[in-house]
Amino acid sequence: MNRVVTISESQFPEACRKLAEDVIRSGFEFDILVGIASGGWYVARHMPAPVRLSVTLRRASTATKKKILPSLLKYLPRPVCDMLRIAESRFYGLLSHLRKPHVSSIDLSDEVLDTLRSRPDARILIVDDAVDSGSTLLTVRESIAGELPKAEIRTAVITQTRRDPLIRPDYKLFPTGTIVRFPWAPDA
Repeated sequence: MNRVVTISESQFPEACRKLAEDVIRSGFEFDILVGIASGGWYVARHMPAPVRLSVTLRRASTATKKKILPSLLKYLPRPVCDMLRIAESRFYGLLSHLRKPHVSSIDLSDEVLDTLRSRPDARILIVDDAVDSGSTLLTVRESIAGELPKAEIRTAVITQTRRDPLIRPDYKLFPTGTIVRFPWAPDA
């Protein structure tokens, strides 16, 4: 079911361009590109956009991973890291069935809100690096839709790791179930 793919620093810009091409090829020409910090902002920076914005949103599990994993993963062989990534994805997938995924906070800055409100009928593409539970992408989409009810909003990610997230992205580069090791990962 799950496989791990590594995208190197030199391959990352091309992966983002391919995702942008998929969106454009579908006929969706967006006015505003919103990258979810931090992974989605890396993606957004490599995609063409008339207006590019960043929003910050953090999950409790992200804070835990950033404290524990980096010190351990850099010393482990790649196949062991791959097995740990797959186990983590499955573990959090099981947890999401037992309890609702939690998003701790979202930051729509005044600058972001002013830009969004100045274009109420905008076509907006929200990008992130990956969708796991879907809580992050769903929260950002709902927040922006709440501010701009007339906007057309679509979502794009490099990968969707689980079959049943709270929101399915409109566009994704890799097949569902692919776990991507991004250039900024502790085991990259």
